[in-house]
Amino acid sequence: MDNILILAGLGAILSLLYRGVVLVPQGKAAIIEREGRYHKTLARGLHIILPFRDKVRTLISVGEESFNFPEEMCQSSDNHHYLIECTVRWMVTNPEKAVFSVTDHQLALTTAARLLLHEEIAKLSSSQLESDPLSAMPPLTAKLRSIALRWGIQLQGVDIAARKTPNSVKL
Repeated sequence: MDNILILAGLGAILSLLYRGVVLVPQGKAAIIEREGRYHKTLARGLHIILPFRDKVRTLISVGEESFNFPEEMCQSSDNHHYLIECTVRWMVTNPEKAVFSVTDHQLALTTAARLLLHEEIAKLSSSQLESDPLSAMPPLTAKLRSIALRWGIQLQGVDIAARKTPNSVKL
């Protein structure tokens, strides 16, 4: 009987230790919820939390990430079609905002970048795009940067490359 109580006590202590210790790897941040609400953000390292009251909602990457989305067909102001390739680089700077405002950072940034890319390319003529395809960059980057900041994300950069489509391509 005494052995069973000792084993049960050891099991309870090990369970508390297991649930109360959080190891956050380098390049990540842990979002801690207490009773279903945001409590704090833990940086890399070994941390102790209150077992059964606090829980790790998610581990989020705080390093630089990038995504190259497939070529987009865009139309210039004088109705010429271009294939635009775009790469977006970002870094999470506010993990709390990043977790609670956007579910999928890559999808959100890609969608915003695609919409803004179409908008900015439509403002340029084909001669502007052929001579300087990067002329769409400053307004695109500025708009995307302001959107990303609301999500706790710092935009590191946007790279685009434009190719004119052949006349045989029908849209």
